[in-house]
Amino acid sequence: MNYFVEGLQGSGKTTLVGQLSENFPKYTAIREGEYSPVELAWCAYLTKEVYEEKLLKYPELRDQIEEKTHFEDDHVIVCYTKVRTENRSFYQDLEQYEIYNNRVSFDEFKKIILTRFSNWNGDGNIFECSLLQNIVEDMMLFRVCTDDEIIAFYKDVRKALEGKKFHIMYLKAEDIRGNLQVIRKERSDENGNEIWFPLMMQFFDNCPYSKAKGTSGEEDLIAHFAHRQELELRILEEVFPGQYSVLRRGVKLVPVKKEDLETVWKMQVEAFSGLLEKYQDFDMSPGAEKLDKIEARFNQPWTSYYFIVAENKNVGVIRVVDKKDGSRKRISPIWIMEEFRGKGYAQQAILEVEKIYGPENWSLDTILQEKGNLHLYEKLGYHQTGRIEHINERMDIVFYEKN
Repeated sequence: MNYFVEGLQGSGKTTLVGQLSENFPKYTAIREGEYSPVELAWCAYLTKEVYEEKLLKYPELRDQIEEKTHFEDDHVIVCYTKVRTENRSFYQDLEQYEIYNNRVSFDEFKKIILTRFSNWNGDGNIFECSLLQNIVEDMMLFRVCTDDEIIAFYKDVRKALEGKKFHIMYLKAEDIRGNLQVIRKERSDENGNEIWFPLMMQFFDNCPYSKAKGTSGEEDLIAHFAHRQELELRILEEVFPGQYSVLRRGVKLVPVKKEDLETVWKMQVEAFSGLLEKYQDFDMSPGAEKLDKIEARFNQPWTSYYFIVAENKNVGVIRVVDKKDGSRKRISPIWIMEEFRGKGYAQQAILEVEKIYGPENWSLDTILQEKGNLHLYEKLGYHQTGRIEHINERMDIVFYEKN
């Protein structure tokens, strides 16, 4: 069996590929940009003659290029984005040999894709966006194909895959705009400067589709993503019936009621038990608190507790403190139950809270030694204040703000 993980940008494909790889250690995870027998995104597709020319042109990179090279019949595939160099012209040069974005004729484009799908006979693979995303995006934005033309092409893809064992896992975005905000923050530099989004907007605004339809800007990009998702789900339904699953990864916040407090307390004690054992902070750990402390916080007029709901289950809880007096709003605490961690639910919950209370003027604190927590908050735009409180020889508390 093979798995194709598909969905819009920011839907969680990379995370799901990682989870599947952990759950199925005998499977091979093939991520975007790596060599794949069925996908050529971020790879140069060269003739042997051109390949030899590039080796001569970049002698200082020859070893790296050869390491990232794969031969297929009379062509050579180079995973050029995996080569490390400060020479930006190398990437610009090799990029022109990708098959996407009108760089080859439409007939050649279809022939390459169908031939590679037909020739592939592997098993035990987990492919990241290798069946839909890049092909559909190319056909929509650069070939300006109609939905029916794209579906007709995928019927040919289905024939090429005849007899092969695979299942498609499609991550449906319930909040495309929110997903876009997440990926914009994730793909920014250490100073918060966006890297991916300006390039994405330039790509979209200048593609043949936008030129033909007169579209541009963020709202039209979101509309395009919505259209693409609708089309991809239609492809699954009409072309691959019985061979796909649609997964919904969004979260929603449900206010905690007074009668829920014992449940919240039990969830909190369980969720923080591992950290309590690790750091032995019995005086301040949420894992050591009694029910009456939860009840006292719940009765504060400035406190709101929410269940974090995903997969039709309460996967965690977040508490928000908002005194509405101009002071910083505060998240304290937030947790995800152990069996639901690693799915992006904490990040989504914080973004949902920001929709309710506004995205600015926040504070929180966390354990300095828990690097995963630091990465999460910094990815969401929080910065360290410089204040660090020493608790014991095992742990320190670091304080964050978001302006």
